[in-house]
Amino acid sequence: MEMDMESALPSDVQDLYDALIMAEHGEEILPPTLADVPGMNLRDIRPHMWQQMDKAINTQSTKTGAQPSDCSVADKHHHRILGIVKLSNESFNMHRSEAAWNTMVHYPLLYELTSFSSVRVEPITSAQIVPAFRPSFSGQPYDDASSQTGSSFSAMGSVSGYDSDVPPSRRNATKLVHEMVNFALTLAPDEDLAALIETFTKSSPTGTVNQTAYYPLKSRPAPVFIKTITSAGNIEAAKVQLGVCIAAWHKSIRSIMRRGGDEERIITVPIILVVNGAWTLMFAVDAQTEILILDRDFRIGSSNTIRGMYQLQAALSAIVVWIEGEF
Repeated sequence: MEMDMESALPSDVQDLYDALIMAEHGEEILPPTLADVPGMNLRDIRPHMWQQMDKAINTQSTKTGAQPSDCSVADKHHHRILGIVKLSNESFNMHRSEAAWNTMVHYPLLYELTSFSSVRVEPITSAQIVPAFRPSFSGQPYDDASSQTGSSFSAMGSVSGYDSDVPPSRRNATKLVHEMVNFALTLAPDEDLAALIETFTKSSPTGTVNQTAYYPLKSRPAPVFIKTITSAGNIEAAKVQLGVCIAAWHKSIRSIMRRGGDEERIITVPIILVVNGAWTLMFAVDAQTEILILDRDFRIGSSNTIRGMYQLQAALSAIVVWIEGEF
């Protein structure tokens, strides 16, 4: 029986969830100008997928910075989307590596679909979690995580306290708590926020506003993390890595809040898993004594089809609005 994610989510993320549900169902994701594009397959497109003209104009000018009359910008955007779809399918057919997918498909996609905003895409494959924020498994410190280390999440799982039939080796467990994932969506702060962050990082023992000392993330808040794998990868292990990354982020945020005397619950955040071209989303919820990962095969788009790309554009746009607002 599928988990009722909406009921399980706190109120702080309900607006984002509602917008993502629309993207998942393909509601109002396609600009009406696509109907006139040569070669566009309209047979599988339903009426609810088309945006209303006034919404399409406002959305497109927001996303591209173009005036409503500047159709050339929208055309170029669509052309780049077609290029990403082509590379995605080519990468699948040629069994390209995770690194190749990240370089050729995922980064160009993320840049294209978020570049209209103050949100930035940061590749973080080489970043490592600072020791102070490395999480424990089943109550054990990160350097003794060789037993009862979870390798799977249930529909409503937690980062700590879940068991595995085949626990990973000490070497693999240590690697898990050191490494980040593949991408982060970060907020480029305005001048006032940047000044506050600079003051904080200069006085902080870790010198960062995130869970890593990797320089691009030291002064830019990063509330969304993305793990990518190919079909040859291990999905459950990828989810564990996402869990480790978000657990470390929680430790970092908690340390910031405590310095200000704040013990409130940490905001609920989306986390994303990409397998080849398919994008699914989960939520990480602060449940006080643990972090719950809400997972129900929430598909927000795909780089394999034009429709999937516009679905993903709608989902990422909703996440960008959330980062710039609620977060």
